[in-house]
Amino acid sequence: MRCPKCGAFLDPGKDVCFMCGVNIKTYVPDSNSFASQNKDFGSGNQYANPTPPTSMNNNVPSWQQNNKALAKANEKDIFDIYGEHKTVFRIVLLIILALILIFAGYKYYQSKTKPKPLVPLINDLYFEVDENFDNTSASSRDGALFTLSGDKGSDCSIAITTGANNSEDYVEEFFALQKANLDPEIDKEGNVVDPTKIYSPQENSITINGTKWYYLNIFYRKDSESDFNILKYKYLVAINKGYSYNIVLTNNTNSNVCNAGLDNFVKSLEFVE
Repeated sequence: MRCPKCGAFLDPGKDVCFMCGVNIKTYVPDSNSFASQNKDFGSGNQYANPTPPTSMNNNVPSWQQNNKALAKANEKDIFDIYGEHKTVFRIVLLIILALILIFAGYKYYQSKTKPKPLVPLINDLYFEVDENFDNTSASSRDGALFTLSGDKGSDCSIAITTGANNSEDYVEEFFALQKANLDPEIDKEGNVVDPTKIYSPQENSITINGTKWYYLNIFYRKDSESDFNILKYKYLVAINKGYSYNIVLTNNTNSNVCNAGLDNFVKSLEFVE
């Protein structure tokens, strides 16, 4: 409402103007009144209060308007902010969950694929023996003997011995001793008693998991007319940190199961620092 006499803005429900003191319900505008000079505001005793002129708002200083806007913004709580940026919050949350799942998956993969540290079984030597071999030796750090399950004798076996040794000629001497023990029996006429006991040796070296091993293979033949193609004995020797490691692999029956077990054993040989 506006006062019909002076034009002052009045609060709703006020009957008396706070500026000029006139009662707006009983006052009849004269020629000098605000209502007579501003016909847009009506006539008689009823005067509607239109929206205040825009110029009134322009009189508010800019700093005061900024302060009001800042105060209104400060009144927002976390729920208001979430409501305004709901999509952004959801995207950020999904990214965080995805990163957590990726990290957890990576750690699980690491735990499953990380190689377990090798534990030496004899001095610094680590090896693996197939489950179908039985450990038939007494517990010792200086040697071990494994035989194929069900083997009544020494048809398929793995024998390991070790000891301190710094001799440069040890490998040659060890192989010479093994060949001498395998030499076939000779009769009085100088003939071999059993031709199947004649063997063909093969000596060389091989690198297994970073270590040089010397080997001696002993081949036999089925009969006097056959080639030497039956590998019955394999000797392996390595020198590591002043110790010699001697391995004797036996396959007297030329069994494929035995051959597979012996090959797996050889591939697993590794010295642990």
